[in-house]
Amino acid sequence: MEVGYAVRLAPGFLGGYFVTCRDLPELCTHGVNWTEALLRASEVMDLVLRTHLDLDEAVPWPSPIRVGEQLVKPSETVQSLLRPYFSLFS
Repeated sequence: MEVGYAVRLAPGFLGGYFVTCRDLPELCTHGVNWTEALLRASEVMDLVLRTHLDLDEAVPWPSPIRVGEQLVKPSETVQSLLRPYFSLFS
């Protein structure tokens, strides 16, 4: 099972794009263009998810993607850490 979370990109006040994720409110980043913003979102997602796991906190179940959102997946390393976690609840 691969896990991915919906993120929303919005134009930044000073240019670029601002990224948020409703399932992971700690995920907040930006990039100078669309591609960089999505790459940074994946990197921050790794940090947020690893922190949840390291602190034995619940990892939010991904919500369905809504119109205007993009799917971002964590790295394969974090995916492998999440597989046993989500297999318990699926």
